[in-house]
Amino acid sequence: VHVSPEGGFQIEVFQRNMSTPVEGNISLCFDEVCSGIGGPDGWRSGSKDATNVAETFVITDKDVAALAVERMIANNKLEVVHGPYGSEMRARFSLRGVTAALNAIEQHYKDR
Repeated sequence: VHVSPEGGFQIEVFQRNMSTPVEGNISLCFDEVCSGIGGPDGWRSGSKDATNVAETFVITDKDVAALAVERMIANNKLEVVHGPYGSEMRARFSLRGVTAALNAIEQHYKDR
């Protein structure tokens, strides 16, 4: 999770063996409740600063990122489902400590 220069958050997801460039659909599942990230305007392959970063995608839709951060705070597990239908990959993350980490990030930016 990165704080966006325009305000709000940007979220990058990295997974070993993720297709490069990332293709297909992407869904975020918080404690098994899933929602898809919109088409080409919702995310892009690569990192927040570069498109040529392997095994990574960034959520570019500010509203989706804000909702994801809210759900990270409120839930225990995140599963990112990505790839072409029928051959999806799954990346599982524990959300333990997310609130403390986000508070630390926010404080860091306030102290600058």
